Amino acid sequence: MLIVANWKCNPINTKKVNHLLEIEEGNQDTEVVICPPFLYLSQAKEKLRNKDIKLGAQDSFWEDSGSYTGEVSPLMLSNLGCEYVIIGHSERRKYFEEDSNIIKQKVEKALENDLKVILCVGETEEEKKKEKTFTVLKKQIKGIKKKVIIAYEPLWAIGSGNNCNPDQAEKAVAFIKKEIDTKVLYGGSVNVKNASSYLNKDIDGLLIGRTSLKPDQFSTIIKKVKSEKQD
Repeated sequence: MLIVANWKCNPINTKKVNHLLEIEEGNQDTEVVICPPFLYLSQAKEKLRNKDIKLGAQDSFWEDSGSYTGEVSPLMLSNLGCEYVIIGHSERRKYFEEDSNIIKQKVEKALENDLKVILCVGETEEEKKKEKTFTVLKKQIKGIKKKVIIAYEPLWAIGSGNNCNPDQAEKAVAFIKKEIDTKVLYGGSVNVKNASSYLNKDIDGLLIGRTSLKPDQFSTIIKKVKSEKQD
């Protein structure tokens, strides 16, 4: 089981980073990954040195180096000690207009640098109403030939407090697994109250946003996962 924390553009200063890292560790059955902003990666690496928690990034560029002001390359991330990277998050697609071609380039370069890619896919509320979920998902994973981890994150659920029905999420995950033989996570308004409902489905883990900024609650979810695996 894979539990991933996406801090997004948080926190606003280094003083809060160590507090956010006071969380439950993983074990042989449950891998925990923390994805802070680039600015905090080194601090997080030092804090996690003696913990069974992996380090990931929220994005990476499609080249290893060069004249690309403001970008962070997968080679830099790999050299820093990152094992994971999130690519194609809906907020990257929406606010930075990243299309399938850009995302595919990022995925390929990250894989070349031995990073474990978590590729985010998901439909909008309008697409859901028009029953186009599977069509959208198929389009978003088209051309991804190498094995990556997929995170199913319906856009209408992210940060809305309106999580996807676990049965619906399981159907979407099953569809993705038919297209690509890999692990598939669920993300979108996951919290302490609803986490178990996904853990009881054929879903390989969770990508958690807002609740990952609450160490006690995030740790509670990790404990639930570890308990489910032991059972």
